[in-house]
Amino acid sequence: MKKTIIFSLLLLTAFSVGATGQDGDIIYIDGVEWQLLGKPLCQDSVIYKQVLAALPEDRNWTTANWDGYTAVWSIKDNKLVLESVSNLSRDKLISIFQNAVYKPLVASWYNGTIRVAKGKCIYYVHSGFMRNYETELHLEIVNGDIINKTLYNNKILADGFAITGKFNNNDLIKKHFPIDPNKYPELKGTKIVVSIEDIKVDAEGNLINYNLGVHGVDKSYAKYQQLEDEINNMAKAIKPWRTLLINGEVKSETKNIIFKLDFDEK
Repeated sequence: MKKTIIFSLLLLTAFSVGATGQDGDIIYIDGVEWQLLGKPLCQDSVIYKQVLAALPEDRNWTTANWDGYTAVWSIKDNKLVLESVSNLSRDKLISIFQNAVYKPLVASWYNGTIRVAKGKCIYYVHSGFMRNYETELHLEIVNGDIINKTLYNNKILADGFAITGKFNNNDLIKKHFPIDPNKYPELKGTKIVVSIEDIKVDAEGNLINYNLGVHGVDKSYAKYQQLEDEINNMAKAIKPWRTLLINGEVKSETKNIIFKLDFDEK
């Protein structure tokens, strides 16, 4: 069971590390260019497949743009409108929309909220569109109609401790979690993984809540509570945690940490 838990933690981390950040589309609002953090064309499978089929096979694509196109959008008469798709003529776009029985170039298939952004990137995860910028505008859309707009100004509230969720034992972990293996000689050679998850902080970067997991050692171990308390105290001693104001919410930049403890004698 212990091996299964540790393997699962490693697997989750591997997926996190291997994910890739994606380039968004472009949208013009009142003549101002914003980055659209998403690909609205993907929500309609018929249009999406026809657009991909119409694109040249030798188009440029990267791991940050798997489909090899960038769409340009605008808001007209409070509707989300497709202006262009790279490497695709406007006549071809219109014909695709006519075949799909949509009003030409109006994204009437789209339902949901899209995020558009500009300014400096405040928070970044190397996966999809998991990033936030200084200025974000959330557009709530029903059948292509913009029914609500919410503007957010994001910023760093406290600059301090931050680390990715990688499974590692780097210098930063050693600095903040300096467990003395001589206190726990019975654990020599034992593979122990610590997970600190669902980290919550206040606006000053003080740790206020989290879930701690110590994996690889039975709770029946005589010094288990001592080890857990020591890790808890070390986590609480970190001040401040890097803290962000993102879309109206106070968040720690570090949401989860997974790391190994080295119990080889020094």
